[in-house]
Amino acid sequence: MKTIHRAARALDATPDEISTSSYPETNPEAVQSSFRIVAVSATLPNISEVADFLQADEAFAFDDSYRPVPLTKHVNCLGRVGNNEWKFWSNLFASTPEIIQRFSHGKQSLIFCHSKKETQKITELLIEKNLGNKGARKLKVSPWSVSEPVVTSVQYMISHGIGYHNAGMSMNDRKCIEDAFIDGRIKCLAATSTLAVGVNLPAHLVIVVGTKAYRSNEKGKGYQDIEASSLMQMIGRAGRPGLDSTGVAVVLTDNNSKKRIENILESGFGPAKSSLCARLPEVMNTEISQQVVTSTVGALRWLQTTFLF
Repeated sequence: MKTIHRAARALDATPDEISTSSYPETNPEAVQSSFRIVAVSATLPNISEVADFLQADEAFAFDDSYRPVPLTKHVNCLGRVGNNEWKFWSNLFASTPEIIQRFSHGKQSLIFCHSKKETQKITELLIEKNLGNKGARKLKVSPWSVSEPVVTSVQYMISHGIGYHNAGMSMNDRKCIEDAFIDGRIKCLAATSTLAVGVNLPAHLVIVVGTKAYRSNEKGKGYQDIEASSLMQMIGRAGRPGLDSTGVAVVLTDNNSKKRIENILESGFGPAKSSLCARLPEVMNTEISQQVVTSTVGALRWLQTTFLF
């Protein structure tokens, strides 16, 4: 959306006008005469097919060359998973201090994890390695090492220039951490992937700790690949417009996942496909009940208007 907002300013339109505009007239002539832009937040390989479906006159695809801050991507393989998946994926965080020292260039870093517990473990490790702001007055007593902490975890983290951000924190604590990161008082921030979608906190370096996460859903229980969209959102936080000339993203994974992750980072998402086939009888019956489709010929014509055709 930031790219769209910049384009809006170039067209002398405000971001509000772009995001809240509506078209009360829905007849074909009014819709056709309206100036409309459909912005897709990720590059689709078959954007021309989508444009044809929408009957658009033109389609524009913006690759990484249009980023205001060029992004360098690295995929670091840390071995094979072996028989104990939990042991492999839960110990990837141990390599983050070395990566920060190698790629951060003394600037801010965001470390994305897949659980609240991991964010705290990484924070404790980075504090132990003294990778926060140099010269800051650090509180000595850790709130996690005593039964009745004399300082809050937020005070302790900010004093060390290292913190975490997850859904287990109160709204006030999260806001304090966000403000401290924006102000530069926090140099390294460990967060769950929800931060990549919600709060805009860009950093010079982004580290994604693991490309599989433990899930319990319709696919079953166990370690499953994280969604390509989540991965792209996370690495998209690397590079701070106006502050950096480059951004760096490092993805930590296993040997077998390397090629898949490299393909995602290089090509983005797979092509957009129609999902109509799985529900075609149900959808068609709905159209018939509403008298949108009233004959076999009408059904064929209706089908020709879908993305499936």
